[in-house]
Amino acid sequence: MDPQHQPKPSTEQIDQLLAFVSAHKEQVNDILNNAAGGIITVVVISVIVFLARQFHSQFQQFIGYLGSFRGLSKLAWWAYRRNVIDQYGKLINIYLGITEFLSLNQVFVPLTLRATRRTATPNPTQPPSTQAILTDPEQKRLLLLGAPGSGKSTLLRALAVGISRHEWPQFNGLIPVLVSLRDYAQKEPAQPLFTWLTEHELPRFGIAKPHSLLAAMLAKGRVLLLLDGLDEVAGERFDSINRAIAQFLTDYDPKAQCRVLLTCREQNYDALPDDQHYPRLGFKPYRVAELRDAEIRAIVHRRQTSFTDKQKSLPNYLAQVFRDSSILQLHRNPLLLTLSMGVFLHKPGEEIPHNLGQFYEQALDNLLRRHDFREAHSGQPANRYKAECKFKVLRYFAHQNLMAASIANRDFETFNFQDIKAAAQALAEQGRVDYKPDAAHEVVKEIQMQAGLLNALQDGNCYLYAHRSLNEYCAAAYLNRLNAAGFDLLSEHLTDTAWRQVIIFYAAIDDDNDNAVHLVTQLQTLAHSEHNPQLLALAGHCAAVLVQPRPELRLSLLADLATALQAETAITMRETLLKSLLALGNSRDTALRQRLDVLMRQLLEAGHIDELIDEISRLETAVALQFLSYLASSPEPSRKITALRGLSQFDSLDTIPLLWQLLGDFRAVGEAASASATLSRLLVLLAEDGAVERLNECAVPLLDVATRQQVHEVYPFLPVAQPATAFAVLLLWAKQAGVAGAATDTAWQDFLGLVLGDKTAAELKAWLKLPRDKDKWTGRVRLLTVGRVLFGVPV
Repeated sequence: MDPQHQPKPSTEQIDQLLAFVSAHKEQVNDILNNAAGGIITVVVISVIVFLARQFHSQFQQFIGYLGSFRGLSKLAWWAYRRNVIDQYGKLINIYLGITEFLSLNQVFVPLTLRATRRTATPNPTQPPSTQAILTDPEQKRLLLLGAPGSGKSTLLRALAVGISRHEWPQFNGLIPVLVSLRDYAQKEPAQPLFTWLTEHELPRFGIAKPHSLLAAMLAKGRVLLLLDGLDEVAGERFDSINRAIAQFLTDYDPKAQCRVLLTCREQNYDALPDDQHYPRLGFKPYRVAELRDAEIRAIVHRRQTSFTDKQKSLPNYLAQVFRDSSILQLHRNPLLLTLSMGVFLHKPGEEIPHNLGQFYEQALDNLLRRHDFREAHSGQPANRYKAECKFKVLRYFAHQNLMAASIANRDFETFNFQDIKAAAQALAEQGRVDYKPDAAHEVVKEIQMQAGLLNALQDGNCYLYAHRSLNEYCAAAYLNRLNAAGFDLLSEHLTDTAWRQVIIFYAAIDDDNDNAVHLVTQLQTLAHSEHNPQLLALAGHCAAVLVQPRPELRLSLLADLATALQAETAITMRETLLKSLLALGNSRDTALRQRLDVLMRQLLEAGHIDELIDEISRLETAVALQFLSYLASSPEPSRKITALRGLSQFDSLDTIPLLWQLLGDFRAVGEAASASATLSRLLVLLAEDGAVERLNECAVPLLDVATRQQVHEVYPFLPVAQPATAFAVLLLWAKQAGVAGAATDTAWQDFLGLVLGDKTAAELKAWLKLPRDKDKWTGRVRLLTVGRVLFGVPV
């Protein structure tokens, strides 16, 4: 399939047409009650299907126009949804060299959302799913915060497409409206948000008379407004955009009937002077959490075809990802995971990046070299210009554009083609590249077309890097190559939020000299002299990504962060400092980990345990488990429950022994609710390969004869002479407590239903005979479930 073109969805249009007809049965029946009407209907449908096939875009534009007439608004919104799918449904993955089609049910892997301290405490053992949070009828305004590359924008695009395809029944009838706040903020003169939507956004998707149509849908609460990239609004426009959003909600959604999702980088949101602006408007903040182990595996296995095509080993790739805890932590970011797969698939050998700087450096180099092969028809290289020269253009222009944007008080992400062409030409005139100045245009086009690193926006005049982080990395890489001069330039922008990620990348790149270390030291010194906790938090994040270990510097920063955290009273600033503290603690250095554990225990004793547990998933599993084991071993029931809350944020099999320990403790003291919650968590984890074996390594309490018989009735697959396993005992306890788990693996859920479900006397008799009568019952019991029972689940 041509990745630049989607197939004409004639069959989908037929389905949509039939759905429209079924929604208007009475009117249709009136026509079909006479033969002439039936003939007319057949002819009309045939003509519509023919036009839909032959003139796809024109057809949808025509339908949108028809929808502007009174009584035909459903036609307008049908055409709008089709255009949304056409616009956002295709995702060209330049890193893997494939085209993907967004779908909430298939392609899109739902991210995990974590409640922040500004949000009510989540369910302690099984936090609500992403879908449950997004579709909550009681909370329709959400603020989604996340790290660069965490999937915020992809989530909004997937929602816009999935809702247009009616993939979530809870959102049926809603109209998704996706807005780039960066684009909105650049509009001159400034417009109210409603005006921007009706004069710019909706007409792009075929809505001919959008004012009345949008107002009507807003009044009915049937709009899903997706506001993407608050962090991409720069300078003086930031306050005006905040006011515009607030005014829009006041004027058109005063009762909060519509759903509104707003995304922002977490680090930028933490630096806002008023981080309560959106909570006051009814927004509930959630953090897009790091990918869990199962989510990483699911994303990688979805790309099995890419591994097969490139003759690369998927098991070897996953083995490398999970081999080292610090490398695994980097792969918990969706963008970094994708960059890593791209490098592994397309470079010779089978190796993955090992630090933050390598992820971007190797990914960019790989993309710029990907078409260095010779074309069969001409014998000439598909790439005419050297990767090193094109990389120089990207670095040089990213820095130049960032400086210009800072002076003009605008966002740096978008630029004109002529600007980057001029930069490429300037490098040639200075003799810093080996192409001639008049080749600048072709060089930039090759970066765009062959590497896919530059994207043109709708008007064709504005461009941007394929991802904002790539732009920031290139700017940092240029400053790194300037050595002392670059360090001095960077030092002038330490408090500029637009430069924050550039600063972190700068610290991650520098492994040849001490400028990165000097940067961290300077941030730490300034934080003390200016009493600025934001600078101290930034120093911690920079130290966390240093290529050079520098354990003394990191220990010093840990101590400073802990002191500042205990002295700080503002909740928001405490969160910011805590995030930096935990990022710094994700280290291979044993002394650093031990010091972090001591500091976390001090926070516990100081009464700050709730805020610590709510952020503990930022830690590597091994680091977190050390502290959670301490909590679980406490004689205080409240601390054991807190340990359970922390364990629920990890899906690693390494949590199973500690959960088993807590389950025994809760049962011993009669904590029925906590015991049930622990049972539920264990049943979910046991769906993973190797989980039952891990549980069966745990000690089993002594069982009397009656209990042993109960175990046999629940799970009769143990040999008579074999002692009961932890798994079998767990199933008994789950049966007694009425807990069935909530696993997403349907086969596993079927198995649990078979084992734990209520049985009549006759069914119980047949159940107990099951292990000895396999040949007779296989035809009567579903094979998927039985296969799991007999052959897929250890006893």
